[in-house]
Amino acid sequence: MTEGRPRYGFVISHLKDAVFAHRPGHGAMHVRDLGVAEATGGDIRVAVAKAGGPAVPGDTGGRHWHDLDVQLMYCLKGWQVLDLGEGVGRVTVEAGSFWTQPYGMVHEVLDHSDDFEVLIVNLPARYGTHEPPASLGMAEGGNVKS
Repeated sequence: MTEGRPRYGFVISHLKDAVFAHRPGHGAMHVRDLGVAEATGGDIRVAVAKAGGPAVPGDTGGRHWHDLDVQLMYCLKGWQVLDLGEGVGRVTVEAGSFWTQPYGMVHEVLDHSDDFEVLIVNLPARYGTHEPPASLGMAEGGNVKS
């Protein structure tokens, strides 16, 4: 091992043992945590989220942003329609699409297919979710000014 590098633990998660649970703030999505947060001391969270019912506008918290370093998303199945804020706008992602949501990027889930599944990587594992300021206080690209 290289000195100074984090010592992360081993994780394996099999689909046959998977538990997809509804989490507050995730609307109709059911989330399967892959156990990476514990193995990385909270540095990284990896989860798979899938549709557990029809999308209802506003059920994922409406327009919001996260105070994390970055959120990496990879669509595994189906499609999702997002509003990624000023500078990006409305986007439809589908199986094979990859996108990032950096610190402060205001976004909203508008719709998804019944079979939608997405791999989510959050750095760090724990973060807050916030409404954008009423004044918008938006930087270029739809990000909240820090």
